[in-house]
Amino acid sequence: SAEDKRKERLLRDIAEVKKVMQEIYGIDNLSDIEGVRLREIVQRVEQELDESRSEEAGKFSNGKEIDLTADVISTWLLELYEININDVKWRTTLTDAKTGEVKYKNLSNSEYEKKRDELALSTRAYGVESKVDEEYKEYLRKVREEAHLL
Repeated sequence: SAEDKRKERLLRDIAEVKKVMQEIYGIDNLSDIEGVRLREIVQRVEQELDESRSEEAGKFSNGKEIDLTADVISTWLLELYEININDVKWRTTLTDAKTGEVKYKNLSNSEYEKKRDELALSTRAYGVESKVDEEYKEYLRKVREEAHLL
């Protein structure tokens, strides 16, 4: 039934979001409150996506790509902990796409932006791998703990 399909999609989306939260942000062992809020946000984002889809599958009517997982995580962090996703500290490694050689390792957000602009002028292709900074993961853990939601 349509209801069963909706429930399956919800559970699949929640599982995917939890996986990314754990792997990328180090956020796991959600408290009951965090889990309930996550479910509510996933449902809300799914509904918004369904309502704003144009005939072109997977895009908003303005042509913007839809990324449910990123949308949910940024909303969850903002609503529960007042953390703007743009303030998350990342560490980025750039690898030469041809040779696989690591060219730049552990760049901060600002260092990466500078390098990205420099490398945009280059003809070489680079692989980019970004991870949330380990200290920032610890900060997220402390924020969650202090909010008594863990």
